[in-house]
Amino acid sequence: MISKEIPQYKISLKGRLSYSDYKDFQLLHSHSKYNLVFMAVFLFAVFMLTGLISSSLEETLTPLFILSGIATSLLVTSLSRIVTNYRLKSVFASDKLLQKEYFYLFDDCGISTESEVGNGKIKWCEVYKVKRNKKLHVIYVAKNKALIIPRSFFESLEQVKEFESILSDNLSVKQYKYR
Repeated sequence: MISKEIPQYKISLKGRLSYSDYKDFQLLHSHSKYNLVFMAVFLFAVFMLTGLISSSLEETLTPLFILSGIATSLLVTSLSRIVTNYRLKSVFASDKLLQKEYFYLFDDCGISTESEVGNGKIKWCEVYKVKRNKKLHVIYVAKNKALIIPRSFFESLEQVKEFESILSDNLSVKQYKYR
C-alpha cells in the first residue's frame, strides 16, 4: 500500500491588503522612487543647460537660473507624485478582489491561497521571483502578477524568519536573492 504523505503546513497567514500595502507594492514593483529622483535631476539639468546656453549675457543671472531650475524640478516632481498617488488610490478603490481577505499556507510543496473568491495552489517551481523590503514580501508568479504579503500579516518576527527560511529552502538563487 502506498501512503501519500500529507505535507505539514509550516506557515499560515491571513490578512487583507490596505491601501498603504498596495502603495508600497507599487513603489517596490515600479521603482517609482528612483524614477522621480531621475526626473527631478534630469529636469534640473535640462533647465540649467537651456538657461546657460540662452543667456551667456550676464553672470549675475546664473543664481537665478539655478534657483528657478530647482523650483521647476521640485514642482514637476511634486505634481507627478500627486498624480501617481491619485491614480493608485483610484485603482485600489476599484479592485474589490484586491481588498478581500486572503488566507495563505506555505509548505515545502508550494503556496496555497484561499479567499471567498476561490482557492489556488502555486508550486515553488512556478514562482518567477521574490522581492522584499522592510514592509512586505512580493511573490511574483509572472512579471506582472504577484502575491503581496505585508509584514502586518505575520504574528511575530520569528514567523517572518521562518517564512524567509521556507522561501530560501524552496527557491533557487535566481528566484530569491536574499540568502
